[in-house]
Amino acid sequence: MITKTNLLNILSSKDNFIKSQFFIVKKNSQHLKMVSNWDFTNFFIALVQTLKLFTPALLQTGSIERVKKERKMFDLIQKNIKYGLYLIDDYKNEIKIENKNFLSVNEECFADFSNKIMFPLLKNLYEKSDYNWEPLNNKMGLWREISKAKYLFVNNEVYLNVHTNIKYIKM
Repeated sequence: MITKTNLLNILSSKDNFIKSQFFIVKKNSQHLKMVSNWDFTNFFIALVQTLKLFTPALLQTGSIERVKKERKMFDLIQKNIKYGLYLIDDYKNEIKIENKNFLSVNEECFADFSNKIMFPLLKNLYEKSDYNWEPLNNKMGLWREISKAKYLFVNNEVYLNVHTNIKYIKM
């Protein structure tokens, strides 16, 4: 199971593969920047592979059933990359995109980057949930409608549209 603390430790460890491979700190800067040839898409795919949520080699080998599962996971990854790019734009006060390809994260906001963007995306993949998440007016993040039969977990953010009586849950 992926937890917020677990993910933050993975992303912020000084000798960790992900931080040393994907982030650099420029002298006299308070931002962690992606290395020159990595964008958010490459970062997210490599992180998913590092966490062993996806194994590309299984797309070419193994049983037909396993190949189908990995293809479905690949589709979910592509969907979550789109969600991630939306979330980055939504939280642009804490995270900024340079040249539309290179991610730059303020060191002071690195925990927010991990908790508000990376954790919901990875949790979505871990649970293999194929929900359609959408933005709501005047609300940060992505949301989906809750059916009446669904139960909620502790710490889920929920919104009730009083005009339509529709309940939403935040990613």
